[in-house]
Formats: sequence, structure tokens, C-alpha cells
Amino acid sequence: MVTLPFFPSPYPNELFYSVLARYKVRCGYISDRHLLYEVFNRYTTLASPEMPNCISLAVDNIRPTIASTAKEIIRDHTLFPLYTAFSPSIFKRVVA
Repeated sequence: MVTLPFFPSPYPNELFYSVLARYKVRCGYISDRHLLYEVFNRYTTLASPEMPNCISLAVDNIRPTIASTAKEIIRDHTLFPLYTAFSPSIFKRVVA
């Protein structure tokens, strides 16, 4: 597995989708498809601002650059906490 050498670290409270957008600009990708394959090793991944898929695959590829786990990225850099704000038991079970 190839690791990404200069994947940007997320800013506090920045969405993972935004981090992907910054990486796309830094690499000069024109096609989203090439970006998704490089980050996720899949062409079929859906990167959406609300809930990006396959975050664990991305973390495996960018591990040396980002010292976060998939659960930390879900908790800190997606809208998952907003969607589960009224269901504390679901949030605690998934992210804890």
C-alpha cells in the first residue's frame, strides 16, 4: 500500500471533505476520480460533505501524515456528531 506523502492535516473543526478538496488543489488533479483512487484506492467511493464513505481506507493510506484514527476523523471532521446529537447512545457506541 502506498502512503500519501503530503496529505494536509485537518484544521480544527474542518470537514474531511474540505481536507480532500485542499489535497486535490495541491496535487493539481482535474478529475475527482483520480483523487478518490489515490486516497481511497477505489473508484467507487462517494466523498460527500455530509458523511464520506470508507474513511478507514483513507486513514490507512495517509497514516504517516495524519496521526488520527478513523473514529477520531469521524468524530472531529464529519457531520456525524450533528446527526447524532439527539441520540447520545448511538454516538457513544459508534465513536467511543
